Amino acid sequence: MINLTFPFPKLNYPDNYSVRISGEQLKGLAKTAFYTHTSPTAEKIHRASQFALIPWKKSCQLIASSLQPRPGAKKDDGSYLTSRPVRSLMGVAGVLMIIGSTAFAILTSPVHIAALCVYRSRPVISYIDNSDKTKPQVLPKLLQEQPFHVRSHNLGFVLETMSIIGDLRPVCERAHEVADNVLNDPHQPDLILFNEAFHEDGTRILCDKLKDQYHYILSGVLPSGSGFNSGALVASKHPILDVQFHCLEHNIGPERLSPKGVIRVKIQTAEGPIHVYSAHTQALIGKDRADARFKQLIQIDSLMKKDFEEDHIPQILTGDLNTSIITAWGESNIADENNPELKVQKQLNNSFVDLYLNDHDAYNGLRTSGTPQFLNSDNQRMGLSGRLPEPSGSWYIGPFAEPTTFLASNVFNHNQKDRQKNQYSAPPANGIKVEAPATWGTGQWRTRQPANTSRFDYVVVPKHCASLLDGRVEIRRIVVPEGAQSASTDHLPVDAVIWRKA
Repeated sequence: MINLTFPFPKLNYPDNYSVRISGEQLKGLAKTAFYTHTSPTAEKIHRASQFALIPWKKSCQLIASSLQPRPGAKKDDGSYLTSRPVRSLMGVAGVLMIIGSTAFAILTSPVHIAALCVYRSRPVISYIDNSDKTKPQVLPKLLQEQPFHVRSHNLGFVLETMSIIGDLRPVCERAHEVADNVLNDPHQPDLILFNEAFHEDGTRILCDKLKDQYHYILSGVLPSGSGFNSGALVASKHPILDVQFHCLEHNIGPERLSPKGVIRVKIQTAEGPIHVYSAHTQALIGKDRADARFKQLIQIDSLMKKDFEEDHIPQILTGDLNTSIITAWGESNIADENNPELKVQKQLNNSFVDLYLNDHDAYNGLRTSGTPQFLNSDNQRMGLSGRLPEPSGSWYIGPFAEPTTFLASNVFNHNQKDRQKNQYSAPPANGIKVEAPATWGTGQWRTRQPANTSRFDYVVVPKHCASLLDGRVEIRRIVVPEGAQSASTDHLPVDAVIWRKA
């Protein structure tokens, strides 16, 4: 077991860094509300430092807004595209504000130095235990009639500046929506594994709202000097017996700012324990990124095989694996042997059984048998009964749909240069219809909510456990408030019901 607090100063983690925390150690870390530091005084100093950085953050947000207006910023008539002089003035104002904000940060440097000094009191993981220990625990079932219900959900809770560039609404606003969506769901999962819970205030809102129904919550996994943690957040209705986290290797570019990896939680069921893993692999497309994902899938497979050889506990893997047969623009990633994403898909299929494919088509994501278990409930809760079809992708059409937006144009340009450099052709269109013009950020979005291309989010069973577990997977809808012009997250939740095979 490693130490549960950092050496000083812990600014980043090596690729092979791992942590194992037993149930007894979790009890020692347990608090009843969200926290970042084990010491209350240290947490107050940390929050004072964060408060002192608000002017600098607001300046960065102003510059980001000059590059990419938030969803709903006059997108209905496209006038935001012609307001470049105004946006240029916003950018200049943002730069001037940064100069003043930096001066303010220097003046408040004693607070920031104190925050750095108490940094070592941050645990490698924060743990909420809000359970009533006087009540007997009811173990979840792992039967086909009463399956174990698991959700994987990428939140997109990134820094506010990045959120704007990613064409997402303010994080705290979305955090309330995500929590309300879970709490009001008549089909609540037993266990939710979130990705991209980077934004501290958004994570605090989510944890504090969920803790009365999800008594056991893991957050703040491997906080680093970059300001990012791993992004992993786990909310469970049942006690977590132990936790492991392994950093993924081979991350490139901005991905290295966060110690992204694989988290494993052990949950006791009436039919015995189960290990649930959640991973978040290298993002975006291109040869180098595809190579990184390929190697990370091999790493994950090796890790799970090693664990299974030691304890023979059934395993499932969830998470945002950032690989899809179909791109966000409706192109095929598997039609050309030279496409770098093809080997990623082959590795995924060689190592794991994709439960989504038990009743959905691998290529277009359309249902091949049975009926959706949750779709009618989701539609009814939004007052759109019968109007929204079952999603065939877990990525909302929107953030990358308009090449005129800042992030999308840069991704398009990167892809073109990557293809020229590595000599592979653009993927052919596959016949999947992508809604155009995009409704993301407009008043028409809520009644359409298109999500019919990329499926980045998975619930799979490793092949060495294929004889032990089975299940079904359905992509859920997120209930958004009236008037919402974009989603609470750019990824949709993916739910799985898991049972032991007879």
